[in-house]
This record gives sequence, C-alpha cells and structure tokens, in this order.
Amino acid sequence: EVVTYRKEHIDDYKRIDLIQLLLKEDEERQKRENKPPIHLDTIVSNCFGFMLAGYETTSTALAYASWLLAKHQDVQEKLYNEIKSTLEDEPADYDNAMRMPYLDAVFKETLRLKPPVVFFTGRTCVEDTVINGIKVPKGININIPVIAIHWDEDNWENPLDFDPERFTEGKTYDPLNWIPFGIGPRHCAGIRFAEMEFKLTLVEVIRRFKIELCPESQDPLLSTINAILYRPIDKVVLKVSHGLAASPQFNIEMHKKYGDTVAFYLGADNLRIITINKDFVKEVFIKQFSKFTDREVVTPLTDCFPAYESLLQIGRTGPHNYGWKEIRSIVSPAFTTGKMKLMHPVLHERTMTFVDILKKKTEKNPVIDLYEEFQALTLDVIGRTAFGVDADSLNDREDTFYVQCRKLVSEFSLRKSFALLIGFIFKPLGYLIRPFSTVYKLQQSIANDLRKVVTYRKEHIDDYKRIDLIQLLLKEDEERQKRENKPPIHLDTIVSNCFGFMLAGYETTSTALAYASWLLAKHQDVQEKLYNEIKSTLKDEPADYDNAMRMPYLDAVFKETLRLKPPVVFFTGRTCVEETVINGIRIPKGVVVLVPVT
Repeated sequence: EVVTYRKEHIDDYKRIDLIQLLLKEDEERQKRENKPPIHLDTIVSNCFGFMLAGYETTSTALAYASWLLAKHQDVQEKLYNEIKSTLEDEPADYDNAMRMPYLDAVFKETLRLKPPVVFFTGRTCVEDTVINGIKVPKGININIPVIAIHWDEDNWENPLDFDPERFTEGKTYDPLNWIPFGIGPRHCAGIRFAEMEFKLTLVEVIRRFKIELCPESQDPLLSTINAILYRPIDKVVLKVSHGLAASPQFNIEMHKKYGDTVAFYLGADNLRIITINKDFVKEVFIKQFSKFTDREVVTPLTDCFPAYESLLQIGRTGPHNYGWKEIRSIVSPAFTTGKMKLMHPVLHERTMTFVDILKKKTEKNPVIDLYEEFQALTLDVIGRTAFGVDADSLNDREDTFYVQCRKLVSEFSLRKSFALLIGFIFKPLGYLIRPFSTVYKLQQSIANDLRKVVTYRKEHIDDYKRIDLIQLLLKEDEERQKRENKPPIHLDTIVSNCFGFMLAGYETTSTALAYASWLLAKHQDVQEKLYNEIKSTLKDEPADYDNAMRMPYLDAVFKETLRLKPPVVFFTGRTCVEETVINGIRIPKGVVVLVPVT
C-alpha cells in the first residue's frame, strides 16, 4: 500500500528514502534503456529484504563494537581522540565519518572478529563447471564459512585478538580474507549504507559517552549462530557513563563559552538550538507560540501509541484529526481546583497508608530507602487516579501494576535500552527497530490493559461513582459533545493521556519527594521551621487540599526543591512548525529549540 501510494505521488514526495530512490532510479532506467517499469512487487521485495538484511545485522555489529570498546579502553580512547580532533564542534556527517582512518579500522576489525552474517555466502552453480580439478555439477551449493576465513591463523596474525591496528595505514591484507559483506558481483548491495549507519552511530555514541564493562557484563561475551546470524547469546549489558555533555554543568560551561543561544547537531541533519536568553524563550513559548506548537520527538519510542496522542507528544494534529488544543480542552478541566479536591480522598488514603508503613518499618530500623517507598506511593496514587486499578504497591511489591510500570521506567534509559540510544542518535534506525524493543513491548502491554479498563468504564459511565482521571475525561468529553456538537473523542486518546499521566507523574513526583527529604535532612533548621508551620496550621485537623495550599513556607520549600533539583530537565524542546526569525536568527521549519532547566 505504501509503495503503491508513493508511486502514484512520486513527484509530490520529497523524503529521501529507499522507496523513493528505487522508484526514481526505475524512472531513469525506463528512459535510459527504453524498458517497461519494474514490477511493484520487486520494489516491495527489495524494501523487505533491506529490513531483513539491515536490522539485526547492524544492531548486532554495533553491540559487538560497544562490547569490544568497553573491554579495550585504549582503543576507545584512541577512537574518541580521533573523533574529537576531526569533528571539533562540527556535526558528524557522511563525509567526515568516512575520512576517519581509525574509525574505519575499528569498523573493519569488529566485522572481522565478530561478523554478524556467517552463513549467507552460498552460491548455487547454474552451469556445470570445473574448479581446481573438481567437477561442480549444476545445482550444487558452494558455501564459504566467513568465520573460518576471518579466524584462520594463515590469514591473520593472532586472529582471535581485537586489534584495529591491522587495518591502519601502511598495513595490507588480502581482500579475500575479509568478507563480512561477501565478495564478487553479488556482494551486499547495502554495504555503504551499513558502513554509514555503523560509523555515524558509533561516532555520536563515543563522542558523548564512555562505555565500560560492569559486574553484569559477560566476559567473555558468549555468542551463538542463529540461522544465518552470529550474535550474542544474551543481552549485551554495559556501563554507559554520561560524559560532560550530558551533565547540567555542561550547559553552564557551554553558554559561558559560546553565548546564551547556541546551535548544534545531534546526529546528521538534526539541528537544535539551545537558549537561555529570556527574550528568545518568550518568543518561542509565548509570542510566537503558533510557530512552536509541537513538542520535540525525543525518541521513536514515544512517537507511537500510546504516548503520541498524549499531551506529552501530540502536535497540532494527531492520528484522529485533532491535536493538542482539542485534547487540552478536555484534559485541563480534569485538573481544576474543584476536581483536585474530589480526588483528594484517594491521595489522602494512600498517604496515610504510607505513613503507617513508615512507622512500622522505622520501628525496626530507622535507616530506610525512602526513594523506593515514595515510588510505591506515587505509583499507587497514579494507578488509582488514572488507571482505574486498586494498586497497592505500598504493601505488595509484587503488585502487577507496580511491576509493569517499574520495569517500563527502568528500561526507559539510555544505559539499558539499545533501541532508545540508537533512536536518540539515529532516528531512522530507531523507527526500524522500535517494534523489537523491550520498552515498546512494555508500553503496548500496559496500554492494552488500560484500553480494556477505559472501554468498560465508557460502557458503564453512569454506573461508576469513583472520581478518577478516566471518569473525569469521559465526562468532560460528554459535555464537549453537547456543548460543541462534536463526535466523541477516540478511545485511544483517553488511553494515551492516562498513560502520559503515568509517565509524567510517577517518577517525577517520587524523585522530587526524595530530593525534598534529603534536603530537609541536611538542613534541619528548614525542617524545623516547616514542622512548626504544619503544626500551627493543622493543629489536630487532618491535612486536606485547602489547608495544604495555604501554608506559605511549605510552598517555599516546594518551589525551592524544584528550583535546585528539578526532576525534568530536558523535556522542554519545541519544534518549529513554520519558518521564522527570532532575535535576528532564522529558524527553519523542523528545527528544535531547547531551554535547559538546569
């Protein structure tokens, strides 16, 4: 369907991808050779073959390269220095990546020692022949074992050692001894794409992160042959240390050096502007907001159901012909003061349960992991107010909702999710491997369970008396339909925004509470002053929405905690949807503008 549509609209489509290139090349071939067009199925077959040939192979090669660089720190350091001296502050692109000789040596040595494809080298004899005195009848298959050639001591010195130096300047080798892409007229047609993808990805990773082995890493790394692939038996677990570029201090130092508004590339053709200029910020977020309505798509893992229809990700228009404005008109009323008061009993019950558990645990031992307890508390609150489930993580760490959400948040990390890391740096590949990632599968599992809940609640909306986010959104949509004479909002939109509420409210609130607790523990004078305000305000009354909101020092502690230790620091990006000029700087459509919180 995609190829058919693209063929019918070939001149309207500006995106450069394999489909477009194949269709355009076929057009040129028809003119050049006066031949009929190639069959549609041939285009489809080759795009499908490209996925088969390029997905697992490249990701496996990158995983092997990462493990080898983690084990051989001297090689990693030499590669980092070459990348740094070649690029300086420039973005990586095809040309500069291809002119780095040591990067090329790492690429070749990785594929020599750990070639992902080991058995797809067979050739079928189509005509009787004789080779080296051996008669080869028609129909006979001849296979060339890649690993046997790559690991042969007659071909390579110390063949089981990882030594990129064997491919450096001045060294020669027989091309028949290095065949990860095959050889001859029918060698891999996508060799240049694979090389570009490998090199650009590795450049962007190594220039930003240090990769090391950790206690969970396999050493040696065990591999197996699976069908035609040579791949790791298990996960490739490594320690990925965020360098200076990932730290809050980096933003401060960068702006000191280059000024308050800086442009940089994250990967090829991915221009970003990062600014601390208040006038610039005001233009983007307020004065010219209509040109910056869309949030940044940080990763392909959130640019899909269930996250992409939530207010965290949706742009001017979504998959159901409405965008952030329509959704916000339904979601915002659910968070008014009156609605917060209605949901207060759920929060109060969970908070008092939290306090009781804290009392019991600290009677045995006053030293406690408070962060874990806060995580259980906030997840219970979200489960009961947004997912319609009676989550009880405080009492049961095996609670299904707790386990699923904790696993999702845990996996949603550059250190743990290879798909997230690749998608962050090289988005086209991120979209390709997304369906196979653990994060994606966990999102779908949670969303499917939530969809069942929302479907049931929508069918029994008048029978349900519980006040939670699902009920508020469904009721507000009913009112909107009557008020604006519009069709009901799609079920998946409700699911997406409940899911987004979990992403936005679980780890952030528990992290803020953990920071506040640590800061109050360190600053006893502040804790005492806060205690006195609470005691004098409440006396013997229970805390509720109204009295909690009228404590000025509590509000000051809340604001100062989030000023000093803001849990969310990089989700401030806005994508330019229409070219504009701000402070004399031209901002093309598609450029992301970031405002660093720290």
